[in-house]
Amino acid sequence: MPARRLFTPDGSRPFDPFLYFVHFGPRQLHETNWGFPAHPHKGFETITYMLQGELEHRDSAGGHAVMRPGDVQWVTAGAGILHSEIPPDAFMRTGGIVDGFQIWLNLARDDKAAPGGYQMLRADETPVAKPAKGVTLRVIGGAAEDQQSPVAMRTPISLIHARLEPGARWQHEANVGHNPFVYVIEGGCQIAIGGGDAEAGEGQTAILGLSPGMMTVSASPERGADLLYLAGTPIEEPIASYGPFVMTSREEIVEAIDEYKSGRMGVL
Repeated sequence: MPARRLFTPDGSRPFDPFLYFVHFGPRQLHETNWGFPAHPHKGFETITYMLQGELEHRDSAGGHAVMRPGDVQWVTAGAGILHSEIPPDAFMRTGGIVDGFQIWLNLARDDKAAPGGYQMLRADETPVAKPAKGVTLRVIGGAAEDQQSPVAMRTPISLIHARLEPGARWQHEANVGHNPFVYVIEGGCQIAIGGGDAEAGEGQTAILGLSPGMMTVSASPERGADLLYLAGTPIEEPIASYGPFVMTSREEIVEAIDEYKSGRMGVL
């Protein structure tokens, strides 16, 4: 599956508390034999956000749902979980475009022992705010304006999908201590913050700096802007990663591999 991978788990923690960010698609389903069969995770949370298409989720903690456009799946791997994400049979037969995001969100050392769990935020349940003319915000995680996401989070973050019509402007202030960045899905924008400014276009990321204050996003007058805003408080703990496991030490990684191989993460 073609994908834009912005970053992967890194010991230097430049996007702390976020570990991994990939934009998969858009791609016609019939063009690839695509999906993620059963695989393990431990030590973090996965957030899957669908723009187009469908994916069917199953996990070893009993979670099951079909994700459709606008839906968000929030899986707490914690102490270990197996899950799969595969286009459902009906969608495989009819075909269509698959387009979406997967984000890995770190857990603090104590929360890495939390039991596996699953939350689904449907498109029609996602809070929506319209803070200015031509600006629509879908509040997936955290809060914006007077809207609060219903997703319960162990690692508090903001995750906002913002759509700006051509020439529209959006102002937003990061929470104190947050480490925010913006990813442009389509269109382009000018971002002014902390006395500086920068341009970002399709597929580009703007890193805004720790606790930067008020951000002003001005959408392209020709194309507008479709973007994700992500921000969270850095956990500032060591990162040890190996494939689908993210812990704080090599010893914990070895333990995670042993747990998976012995079947202690469950079956699917």
